[in-house]
Amino acid sequence: MTKAHRKRIPDGARLQAVLLMLGVPEDLVLGSVEARLSAGLHRLGFEPGARIEWDHHPALWLRDVVDGVMVPHPNDPRFITPLGYEAHKRKTNGSGGTTAGSDKANLAKVARAEARRVHELLAPPSKPKKSKCKARPMPGSRASGVRRKMNGRAEKR
Repeated sequence: MTKAHRKRIPDGARLQAVLLMLGVPEDLVLGSVEARLSAGLHRLGFEPGARIEWDHHPALWLRDVVDGVMVPHPNDPRFITPLGYEAHKRKTNGSGGTTAGSDKANLAKVARAEARRVHELLAPPSKPKKSKCKARPMPGSRASGVRRKMNGRAEKR
């Protein structure tokens, strides 16, 4: 007697079962990817047909590379956020008047810091500057705090 072979339950089906058990609504678990994505974006407040852009946080060019692999991975869903077109543009380029706080400003800041670090590593060590003692003021001058009279007497200013 031979035992009937059962196919392994796919990981996607297992994930859907767990999500349903956790109380995630069915329209977010079952159906086509496009339908689930549309339902999820609608629940986040995006209108149907709105232009959605996906933002990486931190930006890809600001991530560390370890052994040729970005950390965190570029497609790690924990670091990807849906944004509207205008919000993503503002996050990337900054507001119209300034780039402060934007991804491009952060990139420039990191580039400047890296350039300074490289310059400090490659520049020859500089000699420490000698400190000068403050010279004493000339007697009878305003800086001395003493006033000399024509008769030779000295008095405080």
